[in-house]
Amino acid sequence: MIMKLLYIVFFMALVVGTVLFTRSIDKKIKLNRWVLGGVAPFLLIVPSIVFKEINSVIWNVLLVIFVVICIMFFELTRIRMEEKEAKSKLMLAKKKKK
Repeated sequence: MIMKLLYIVFFMALVVGTVLFTRSIDKKIKLNRWVLGGVAPFLLIVPSIVFKEINSVIWNVLLVIFVVICIMFFELTRIRMEEKEAKSKLMLAKKKKK
């Protein structure tokens, strides 16, 4: 029971920490969200193709990095839509009604 609670707390802290990290990094550097979205799957695909066996600790670290990059992609998308730098379906629907 305590391990499940620790996992929940860890992943909640991971999500909140990633969102805060993305906001702070985005103020300094304008990251391209599509580069992050394109690179993320390769963090898991390339090592699984290259190595027959991957240590479970290394695999878990790769999974955490994958999750962080995916959260960064969606957070950057949300930030760009709020700044109206990226078009969303909602914005396109409003333009069609006018």
